Amino acid sequence: MQGYLVQPLSSDEACFHKRIGHRFRKPVPEDLESAIFEYSESNLSKTVNIFGTVLASMVSITSIVILYFVQSNLVRLGLSVLFTGMTIHQ
Repeated sequence: MQGYLVQPLSSDEACFHKRIGHRFRKPVPEDLESAIFEYSESNLSKTVNIFGTVLASMVSITSIVILYFVQSNLVRLGLSVLFTGMTIHQ
């Protein structure tokens, strides 16, 4: 099994394998009975791009809604700085 990194799965990775990964994975051809799978990079990349786009849109809309309900101009200014910082570091 050359070229494959085998290590225990974290709980997040195990959740991904159970809920989403089964749609993208196929067994490694050298050892069909092992628990090692390959994932299609193009399908996985498309899924991550869609998820990132939806998440970025939700952050923008959420910040607008929060700023709408805040009455204090000083708090609005602070929140604007916070939201701007969040979008820069993503």
